[in-house]
Amino acid sequence: MKSKITIVGIGLFVGLLFLVIWYRLVDIESIVEHFRVLKWMPVIASALCYLLSYLFRAMRWRELLKEKAVVSPLRSFIIVLGGNFTNYLIPLRAGEFAKCYFLKRLTNVRISETMPSVFIDKMFDTLGILLVIILIPLLTVTLPITVYYMLLLVALVILVSVVIVAAAVKRGERVVFLLKRVLFFVPKRFDGRLDETLELFVSGLALFKGGRGVIIPVLIYSILALFFDSIFFFLLFVAFGVKVSYLLVLLGYTMIYLSYIVPHPPAQIGSNELMMILVFATGFGMNREVVSAIMVFSHILTGFLIIVTGTFAYGYAGIR
Repeated sequence: MKSKITIVGIGLFVGLLFLVIWYRLVDIESIVEHFRVLKWMPVIASALCYLLSYLFRAMRWRELLKEKAVVSPLRSFIIVLGGNFTNYLIPLRAGEFAKCYFLKRLTNVRISETMPSVFIDKMFDTLGILLVIILIPLLTVTLPITVYYMLLLVALVILVSVVIVAAAVKRGERVVFLLKRVLFFVPKRFDGRLDETLELFVSGLALFKGGRGVIIPVLIYSILALFFDSIFFFLLFVAFGVKVSYLLVLLGYTMIYLSYIVPHPPAQIGSNELMMILVFATGFGMNREVVSAIMVFSHILTGFLIIVTGTFAYGYAGIR
């Protein structure tokens, strides 16, 4: 319990540090002025698109789970919202494990059997990097060098993930051997449990071997999730009366979303605001106070949606 509190405490400290840096970069009074022109109809449509993006993520995860568990669309949606809420609070992507924990409580399927589906699910979530690579030559923008480093990091993560999944399909026993070597620090007394867990994990990664028909719906759901995610953010620009290309918003928001692959402060405090300035103000040359106002409002809106839906999800799973 103390270690969890320490992790959250460190995350909050880092987030507040980011917030102080952001505060020194912007004019708060100017940001408040931009809130006066806010239009509420695009905001309502934006909130709906945000929830739809997670509905399609839930449908994708449900497809990946079919070999291990039969889950209704509504239940998978609620579980994904609960995982999103956990990620919002804990800065170590704990929501991915939480989804498997919720599923265990509701269906009694072992966590080790469902974790591979989460791994593959997140791999498809990073496919937005391909859109970024395609879009960069089409837009006349100059990106900071740090953005290119981030893109390179995510590209490497995708490459390693694809290699692991491909190896699991072809040479599952070899992957188990290599993962055991990576986990050499695990005490000897846990060898039996580790072998069993790794074998279940690798066999789960090979789900495309026997069911190649899964990949088409999974790709479709991934595209729909990315589309509604970017429309959610684009409508916030509309709500603030900012005229901007949808492709530019898609590019920028995808880069902000991809930054979530690394640990972040609880509720993305400060980190989202700094990323918004880095991408949209420094990279795309937009007004710093306008884009900051959009991100602050986005933070408030998504925070409200995540807390309300996540609290409901926790209650649905019987977790206090």
